[in-house]
Amino acid sequence: MQQLTVTIRSTKGGVGKATFAANPGGMLADPGQRGPLIDADIQPTLSSYYPIEETAEQGLTQLITTGEIADCISKTAIGMMIL
Repeated sequence: MQQLTVTIRSTKGGVGKATFAANPGGMLADPGQRGPLIDADIQPTLSSYYPIEETAEQGLTQLITTGEIADCISKTAIGMMIL
C-alpha cells in the first residue's frame, strides 16, 4: 500500500481543521489501517474526537527538541489510531 501524507493547516481558528482531520483518520483506523494524527495547534482539539486510553507523558515540543517519539504518543480506543 502506498503511503499518503496529508497536511491540514490554516491560520484562522474555527474553520474545521480538527474535524476535517478526525474523520479520515477514523475511517482509516477503523478497518485496521494505521492512522497517526498530529495536532500541532496551540489549542489542540483533535484528541477530543476519540477516547484516549493512554495519554502521552510528553508532547510535540519534546519530539521536536529531542527527536524521541516514545513518550509523545497517546493511544486511542480505536485500535490503530494514535495521536
